[in-house]
Amino acid sequence: MSSELSVNGLCVVDFKSKYLTEEMQAWRERNAVPFAASCARQIWYGDTACFADFPYGNVRNMISVLEGPDGYERLLRVMAGLESEREGETHVRGQFADGWRALQSSDPDKAAQFQKLYGQLRMDTTLIQQRILSKHKKRLPEHAARSLSGQVKGDDVLLVAHVTGGGVLANNSERIIRVTENTQKKRDAFLTVTHPDPDVLANMSDLITSLSFERRIRSTISLVSFDEAIDAVLGGTPHYDRLYVDVPMGDYSDADYLLVESWKVRPLRESTLTHLKGTPMARGASTGVWLDPELENYISPEALREEMTERGERNKVILQQAADAASTCAQIRARGELPKNVLADRRPDLMEPGRDLRPDSPLPPEP
Repeated sequence: MSSELSVNGLCVVDFKSKYLTEEMQAWRERNAVPFAASCARQIWYGDTACFADFPYGNVRNMISVLEGPDGYERLLRVMAGLESEREGETHVRGQFADGWRALQSSDPDKAAQFQKLYGQLRMDTTLIQQRILSKHKKRLPEHAARSLSGQVKGDDVLLVAHVTGGGVLANNSERIIRVTENTQKKRDAFLTVTHPDPDVLANMSDLITSLSFERRIRSTISLVSFDEAIDAVLGGTPHYDRLYVDVPMGDYSDADYLLVESWKVRPLRESTLTHLKGTPMARGASTGVWLDPELENYISPEALREEMTERGERNKVILQQAADAASTCAQIRARGELPKNVLADRRPDLMEPGRDLRPDSPLPPEP
């Protein structure tokens, strides 16, 4: 094997972990190649000549083998999260780092042969994630709600939570708690929860305690009666900056009316009201008093769905651009150039959101 592995001499084997055999494991330990491994997937890479005696066995058709720039592109795609179930996530980088540290520990001399290639992968993955995938937005109601509400760290939040028929905190309610506390940093007590039904509210204390015990919620959550929450909206304390409603419209008609009417005369005019759920019997559409045209700073379930649709369309463009950038980075590396310079400096047009990088050509023409 050469002293340093180049992109043009690269070989990548990619297969599901269920096809991993004892022979393959012994081969990797004997040959000492870098890898990324999870319970679902194995990706090993090294010099093409090194993989000449790889023990494919009777699962050869289940293993992808890619060489040169194609192999480098595959590593970039996986490392950048483009092939993860949650596209664009960064956790998979840790799997590559773990495999790299294992190689350095077991065979530091062999690891030195892959040092340059691994550094290139990290650099190009960072480029793709920071310049492209950072614009990717999660397509979930709680993230859309927080974005549309303009919530920033330091806000005090009131949640009218929903408990399912099975007696558990509804997914939307738990998620809005978790995504809200992600903005709070050093604040602990920022969230108040209520419910129109006193019996449900009494049981909710145990549900919140259970979530805290399981470490799914870190923050201190206050529970108040629905009347106390309405008084606060009307100008009492605390002064809620954001109000989220997860109880389906129409389940508690009197509570819907009180919320809407108190919101219309609230003194804290810059605060926002977001309804996470419409009327189930009307396919999630808004009904009843929630159609009041005088509601200001109000984000409806329809507005949330529209935002998620727009996010989905934008994300398709962003993910395609990231995939094209991975292909382009591989082509540039194969030529011995630095993608960071070519893409970000000499050709900033290639990093613009929505740019079609046309992976079937070495590089798009200059504008």
